[in-house]
Amino acid sequence: MTEQPAAAPSPLHVRVFLASPGDVTDERALALRALERLPYEVFLRGRVLVEGIAWDKPGADTPMLATMTPQEAIAQQRQKPSECDIVVVILWSRMGTPLPPDYKKPDGSAYLSGTEWEYLDALEASRQESNPGRPKVLVYRRTEVPRFEADDPDIGEKVKQWQLVKGFFAAFHNPDGSIRSGINDYDTPDAFEKKLTEHLRAILQELLIEHEAQAQAASPDILPAPPLWQGSPFPGLCPFGEDDAPIYFGRGRETDGLIRRLAEGARFITVVGTSGSGKSSLVAAGLLPRFKENAIPGSRDWRRARFTPGELGENPFIALASAFKPALERHARKVRDEAKKLEDDPSLLAELIGLVLEGQPEWSELLLFVDQFEELFTVVGEGYRATFSKLLAHAAGLPRLRTVTTLRADFYHRCVEQAALEEPLRGGSYPLAAPGIGALYEMITRPAGRAGLSFETDLPERILDDTGAEPGALPLMAFALELLYDQRTSEGLLTHAAYESFGGVKGAIRQRAENIFDSLDGDAKATLAPVFRELVEVDPTEEGFVATRRRTPVQRVASASGAQKLVAAFTEARLLQQGKGENDTPAVEVAHEALLRSWPRLVEWIQKTGEDLAILRQLRRAAGEWEVQKRRGDLRWPRRRWKQAEA
Repeated sequence: MTEQPAAAPSPLHVRVFLASPGDVTDERALALRALERLPYEVFLRGRVLVEGIAWDKPGADTPMLATMTPQEAIAQQRQKPSECDIVVVILWSRMGTPLPPDYKKPDGSAYLSGTEWEYLDALEASRQESNPGRPKVLVYRRTEVPRFEADDPDIGEKVKQWQLVKGFFAAFHNPDGSIRSGINDYDTPDAFEKKLTEHLRAILQELLIEHEAQAQAASPDILPAPPLWQGSPFPGLCPFGEDDAPIYFGRGRETDGLIRRLAEGARFITVVGTSGSGKSSLVAAGLLPRFKENAIPGSRDWRRARFTPGELGENPFIALASAFKPALERHARKVRDEAKKLEDDPSLLAELIGLVLEGQPEWSELLLFVDQFEELFTVVGEGYRATFSKLLAHAAGLPRLRTVTTLRADFYHRCVEQAALEEPLRGGSYPLAAPGIGALYEMITRPAGRAGLSFETDLPERILDDTGAEPGALPLMAFALELLYDQRTSEGLLTHAAYESFGGVKGAIRQRAENIFDSLDGDAKATLAPVFRELVEVDPTEEGFVATRRRTPVQRVASASGAQKLVAAFTEARLLQQGKGENDTPAVEVAHEALLRSWPRLVEWIQKTGEDLAILRQLRRAAGEWEVQKRRGDLRWPRRRWKQAEA
């Protein structure tokens, strides 16, 4: 008779209670995110289910009857801190809201706040002989000294709260200065999330050993297993979007920095970094989701709008007005009409902001995300640059608007040359460096864990070594990871053999592009130059020509059958991407400028034809200006110049 293997113990269900006042909403959101992510880690996957208990947890509102205190309302629907497995207490500058007079400590004194009541409820339970050490109580204190403005009407209450916090923590030390109770200090929300994750990981391991040794039966109210990320957790050459926040890792410190600047009142911030440093992803998948989690008090009610200056052609005012399209349509107003008004009078931007915020709470603001701001110099018509720069400078002073832009570092000097942008850039530049080794390792391993994938031994370290710290290496790594996902085994294993098959980080884009090109017939191959002539802009430099991508209507790029085949093949390979252009017409563009640097065939063509491409760009600009100025004769190029362009 064959012996049957012992059944695996049921997953351990761990309840974690979060206790904190309202000045650490960002940390609360990050704590919930850490709890949501932990069950996907390799050693915990399938073994533990983590439930966060928090009064502000999305989708878990507690009814607040007029006769109830917050603690009574919470206790009626959720476990008290003493009934949970782990209790996390987070404090900074506020102790919190006082409880009614009938809430007294055993010695008859009043609780400092509901947060202290929750802390002491957990602490007392953990000291009981019937269940010693449960719940595990973790106390975190933000070390940053809060700022108090002298003219703040609430300064008296804020100072009082700060003194209460200091008094609360004074009790954590004995009269001789020795430690009576443990405190976990942190300086930024990102540091808190990392520290909390490490501590919870260690505690969960300890609880798992105990749980699996006892092999307890499954609880009848067991939570369902957390769903895995569906599809690839690696977006390749495309930037991360808001919906990708669960698989976006490695930029917590930088996200904290942006939030801090905005929380301190900044109204115009430009994220400046090299091509491929992850600027767009930082804002879209790092910053914006944290706003939805109320990182700045009230920011969950902010509205958001995104555009790139050249996404609808050379007129950036049309792109800007299109970002307000839903609000304009509610009032039967047309995008092109509003674009013309904005061009003539930047002060009308405030009116459009009012339309977007219509019906929103009075504290709601609009966050305007101007992505790929270098398009002001690569796509936008020269005649629009100064006026659009003036509009953005005006936007920096509007009270219910925050503007965040992303800009390639090699175009920073071009921005400074626009007089209107000099002052906003001086106070609002946020440099983004290439990610460090630790951040890159997170970007490699943690999205994989979220999708239920695993790596062969030492493969993450190999990818990390091949990526290095060179500027522009991040998109190469991202594309290699996407190809690695495509070749995963049926068990979700990412292997060395698959990594070697496409040339690793260094060869992924080069080999992919060349293989796709080689698979085309002669007619399609012959369209390489005509297709990329429409998709590439160049700027001459002392070292040669710097190429940037250009969004173009599909009909203009792929009118011939050969070009259609090339565009279709490169789009399927995710080296080109298609979307909507002006008037919702189909448009196509290079997925990332890394293709323009990493495919030798294309690099060579750009350098050989760079002078011609520069002349073509000048011609396009001149023709656009000529049309805008109703074909004025004095704006036509002289015969010698257009003959040169024609050649």
